[in-house]
Amino acid sequence: MNFQNENESTHDRISQNQDFLINYINPIQCGLEEEKTELVNSEDENSQIEQIISNQPNGINGFHKVVQNPQFTTEELIKQANQFNILWKEFNQQFISSDCNEYYILSNQWLDQWKLNVSYDDVILGKEINTKYFGKQQFEIANIELIQEECNKKNELYYPVKSEEQYEYYVLKPNLVENQDFIFVNKKIIDFFISLKYSIKKIKRQAYHLQNGKKLIQIYYKQHPLLILNHQLLKDIDQKSLDSFSNIKKVQIFSGYNILQLKEYLCFFVNQYQHNNSQFSIIQANTPENIRLWQLGLDQNLQQLFQHILTSVNRTNNYDYKFNSTLINLEKKEDIIFEDLNFEENNLLIIEVQKDSNMGMRDFFFKLEGESDEQQCEYCQSYKVLKVLCKCKTVSYCSENCKLKDITYHSRKCEYAVEDSEEDENDLSPYQFKEQSVKGLCGLNNLGNTCYMNSALQCLSNTEPLTHYFLNKYYKKEINKDNPLGTKGKLKLWIGTDRVFYPSAIKNAVSQVQNIFSGYQQHDSQEFLSFVLDGLHEDLNRVKNKSYTEKIDSNGEEFDNIISKKSWINHLKRNQSLIVDLMQGQFKSKVICPDCSKQSITFDPFLTCTLPIPHQQIKVLDFYYIPVNNRIICTSDQFNFYENSTQKVQELKNYFARKYKVNQNRLLLCMNENQLAVIKDEEFLKDVYRKNKQQRNKVILFELEQSQQNQDDILMFIEITYFKKNISFPYKHINRNLKKQVCFPRPFYFQKDISANKIHLIVFESLKQLILRSEDFSQNYLDDLKLLSSQEFYYKYVLNEEQNQKFYQLNININKHLNEQNIQNYLQEEDDEDAQNFPYKIDEKQTLQQLIEQANEKECNISLECFFPLDSEINYEELNALSIPEKGIINEEVLIEQQLQQKENISIYECFNQFQQSEKLEENNEWYCSDCKAHKRATKQMTIYRVPNILIIHLKRFKMTGGIWNQKLTKLVTFPVEGLDITDYVVKKELPSYYYENHTDLNDDEEIKNLYVKPDFQENLFQKGQIDIEGEDNSRLLFDLYAAVNHFGGLGGGHYTAFALNNGEWYCFDDQSVQKIDQKDVCSESSYILFYKKR
Repeated sequence: MNFQNENESTHDRISQNQDFLINYINPIQCGLEEEKTELVNSEDENSQIEQIISNQPNGINGFHKVVQNPQFTTEELIKQANQFNILWKEFNQQFISSDCNEYYILSNQWLDQWKLNVSYDDVILGKEINTKYFGKQQFEIANIELIQEECNKKNELYYPVKSEEQYEYYVLKPNLVENQDFIFVNKKIIDFFISLKYSIKKIKRQAYHLQNGKKLIQIYYKQHPLLILNHQLLKDIDQKSLDSFSNIKKVQIFSGYNILQLKEYLCFFVNQYQHNNSQFSIIQANTPENIRLWQLGLDQNLQQLFQHILTSVNRTNNYDYKFNSTLINLEKKEDIIFEDLNFEENNLLIIEVQKDSNMGMRDFFFKLEGESDEQQCEYCQSYKVLKVLCKCKTVSYCSENCKLKDITYHSRKCEYAVEDSEEDENDLSPYQFKEQSVKGLCGLNNLGNTCYMNSALQCLSNTEPLTHYFLNKYYKKEINKDNPLGTKGKLKLWIGTDRVFYPSAIKNAVSQVQNIFSGYQQHDSQEFLSFVLDGLHEDLNRVKNKSYTEKIDSNGEEFDNIISKKSWINHLKRNQSLIVDLMQGQFKSKVICPDCSKQSITFDPFLTCTLPIPHQQIKVLDFYYIPVNNRIICTSDQFNFYENSTQKVQELKNYFARKYKVNQNRLLLCMNENQLAVIKDEEFLKDVYRKNKQQRNKVILFELEQSQQNQDDILMFIEITYFKKNISFPYKHINRNLKKQVCFPRPFYFQKDISANKIHLIVFESLKQLILRSEDFSQNYLDDLKLLSSQEFYYKYVLNEEQNQKFYQLNININKHLNEQNIQNYLQEEDDEDAQNFPYKIDEKQTLQQLIEQANEKECNISLECFFPLDSEINYEELNALSIPEKGIINEEVLIEQQLQQKENISIYECFNQFQQSEKLEENNEWYCSDCKAHKRATKQMTIYRVPNILIIHLKRFKMTGGIWNQKLTKLVTFPVEGLDITDYVVKKELPSYYYENHTDLNDDEEIKNLYVKPDFQENLFQKGQIDIEGEDNSRLLFDLYAAVNHFGGLGGGHYTAFALNNGEWYCFDDQSVQKIDQKDVCSESSYILFYKKR
C-alpha cells in the first residue's frame, strides 16, 4: 500500500517551518488506482505485512493497552472495505472546494492494520481475499501512539480545556510526518470507524485559508505560557502575599484565530482560573470585551514585570489600579490573525482581566498609549483619570457617582454642588436626544430607603407634557427664584444619558426646603409627591406678587357655577403655573349644621384626588357538612360573608348545593344547642354567626335523603350511640354500662303514615356505604350485601337474633326526666314496655303517627336511636371522622367562585361612590357654625366639580384610628387601564381652564382677561400626541392610565415601585432596575397612586 504526496515542494517548506503547516493544494492520493497499479510480488508484499504487524505499539505514554477484536462476517468485512473506498474518494475529490475547516488525524499504522483485516487492496481490485490475516487482527485504540499529552485537569503543564472534542485537547508527539505517521480524514470517515465499534482518540485539527486561496491545516498548535492578571492577583501582590509569578501553565493556540476568536477562546481559561482561585462559589463570567492581550516589552522578563506592578500598586489605595504599561498590546488590528502577529512560540502571553468596582463600573489596570494621566479623586481618593469637574473648578471626580456621593460634604463650601449639569442658564435651545439616550427608561439609585422618592419621580418623568416642558427648556422663562415658598429653581427633573442615575441632587433640594425628607427614613410616596408638585408649582409660579384673598363661602343661595368661578379666580390671583394648568382640579364641599341646618358651600383646588376604599370586614361561618347515606366522610367547611351584609341562610344553602352537587331543598342547617335546632332559611347569616360565637355552638349542614314533601311530614333526629363501659352512678353506688353518642344525630323527614318496616330500611340504607367501607367486615356479608336486596339482607342479618350484636340495633328512646327515682326505675325495669329504651320492632301496621300519639298519651317524647354494640363489625367511628372531599365530589367552578369572593375585589367606581357619601364629622374635627356660635358635628359631603387634564388618584390604603396609622388595606381595587369613565362622578365635564379659555362670554370678563397669564408655549405643550387640552370626547369624561405607584408591605416597612407607559410599552421601575411588563400586570393589590391623562 502506497500513500504518496503529489506536492513535494510543500514538504520542503514545512521542514523549515516550526509551525508545521500542511498545505493542501491537491488532494492526497492514497495509492488506490484500481487499473493502473501493479501488484508487487507476493514475497515483498508479505514482508511489508509482517512489518505492519510487528510495529503495533504495546501501551504508549501512560495510556493503557486496550485490545479490540470486533467480530464481523466475511460479507460485512467486504462491505466495509468498499464503503471506506467510496468515502475516501469523496473526501479527496471535495477537499479543495469544500467549506469544511474541521479535519481529523488518523494513525497510518492503525489504518494499515485495518486494511489487512478487511483485505482492502484485494477487495477493491476484485482479487481473491488473503485469508491469512482476513478478520483476524486485534486493534488497540487508534491514534494512541501519536499523543504526548492530554490537556485535562490532571495535567500540570497545560491549562485544561473543555472536553476531548476540542481542537486543543491533545498535544502531539514532536516531528510527526504526514503520510508516514498519519493522514488527514474528514468527520464522515471517523464516524464510519466509530460506527463499527472501534475505539479512536479523536484528534481534531482546524484549517484556514490564506489570501492566495490555499487551505492550510495546522498539525502542531502554537504553545504559549499564559499569565492571567486579574484584580485578585494584583491584590495579592499589593498585600505582599505574592513575591513572584508562579503556576504559569501553557495553552495551545490555533494560528488561524482572529483577535476576537482568540479572546473568546482564552475567556474559557480566564473564567476557569478565576473560579478555581475564588473564595466565592459564584463569580462574574468574562467576555472578550473584558480582557486585553499583551506581550512582554523588549528586553523585559517576567521578574521585571512583577517588580513594575509591585511599585505601581504601592502608590494606590482601595485596590484601584491604573498604571503605565511596559507591555506591548496585541490588539492594534482586529482583522489580522494570530499567525500574522509574529508571536514566537513559547513567548509569554499576558491576559489583563477588567476589574469590577463597587459601583458596577469596569476598568482595566494598564493605560493604553495616549491615555490621560491619573489624579486623585476628591471622593474615593483613587488615582484615576478624572472625568467630572465641579462648576467651582476646585475639585474633580473619577465618575459622576463619586461627585453625587460627595454632594453632602462639598455643598457646604460650594453653591454649585447640587447642580447636575453645567448648562448655560441663558441657553434656551431644546435638549437634543443623543444616540445613547434611554429616553425615560432610566433607573434611579436607592440612596437609603428612598424608593418612595424614586417611584414618584419615575411617574413624573413619564408625564409627557411635564417632560416636554423641561426638555424644551420652557421652565427657564418661568422660573421664580424669588418665591420664598419654592426651592429657587433647584427642583427639576434629571437629564442625562446613563441608564442609572443618582438622584441625590433632587433629594438635597427637597431636604433644604422640607427637612422631614432630610434623613434616610422611609416616607409616604404620596406625601412626597404632593410636596414635589407644590415645590415645582411655586418654582414656576407666574404670579410674582401674590395679593391677599379671602375664602369664598356660600350659604347655598347662589348658583354653584358662580361660586366656583369666583373661587377659581381667587385661586388664580395667587397661583398660575404649569402644574395648575395640567394637574389641578376643583372640589365642592358642602357642610350642614345638624341643629340649625345652615349650609356652607366652598370650592377648593386639588392636586391629588384621595379616594377611600370601601371596607367591610369579612366574617367566616365555620360548620360541618354531613352527606346523606354516608356517601363520603364528613368534612368541615366555611362560608364567607360581609359583616354588615343582608345575606340569609338560604344563600348559604344555595351556594353549597351547587358546590356539592345536591338539591338545595335537601339541605338542612342546624345548630347544636342543648339539642339540634333547625335554622330557618329566612334567618340572617350575621345573626347565626353571632349566636354561634357567643354560645360556642356548632353549626351543621346536613344533606337529607329526601326533602320535606308535605307540611305534616315529621322531622326526626336519629341518635348514633354505642356502649361506654364502667360508668359509676352517684346514686346508691351503682355501676352500670351506659351509652354514649358517637356523633351528631342524623335528621330524616318521615311521612306521618310511614310504617316501622320502612323506617328500618331507610336507616339501613343510610348505613349501607359505611358497611361496605368496613375493612373487618366478613366477605360473606359483603357478597350478600351486593346480591340481596336491602330488605332481604336486613332481615337475614340485622334482625336475626344471633347476628344482632354484629351490626346495630334500632331502638326507641322514651325521654323522661332523669332524677334519682327514674334512674332506679330504669335499672329495675329495663325489660318492661315502659322502660326508657327498647328495640324498635318491625310492625307493618303501626305507623309513626300512631307511635307518637301513644307517647303523647303518656306525656313523653320519643326519639329513635341507632345503637352499636361493643363487638359491632361496623366501623361506626367513621361517622365522627373528618376528611377532605375528593375532586369529583366538588364542583370546581363554584370553588373558584368562592376564591374570587374571598379576594373581596373592589372597583374604583365603588371608591368614587364612597367619596361622594355624606359623613358625620368626628369630635376632634367639628365645624364651627356661625349661626349657632358653636362647634358642631356637622354632616359633610365632598364632590368632584371639575377635573384636570392629568388626574392623580390616591387610593387611601392606610387607615388611621385615634390619630395613629394602624392598618393597611390590601384589597384589590380594580381599575381600567384604558377608558376610565368618571362622567357620573364629576359635576362639570369642562376643565378648570374653561373659565379663561375658548369661551367668549367668560373671556369678555375683564377681571379674568387681566388676571390670567397665558404662556406663549402652551399650544406647543398641548399639541396632539401629548395631551389635547380640549379633549377628544365631549360627551364623556374618559381617562387613560399612564403611570402608577405601587406599595408592597405593611405599616412597619415596605417598598415602593412604579409602573409607567413609555413609547407604547409598560415598564416596571424598581429603583435602578427597569424591566418591561405586560399591561395585564399593572392592576394589582399593591396599586397606590394612579396617574391618568384625559383623552
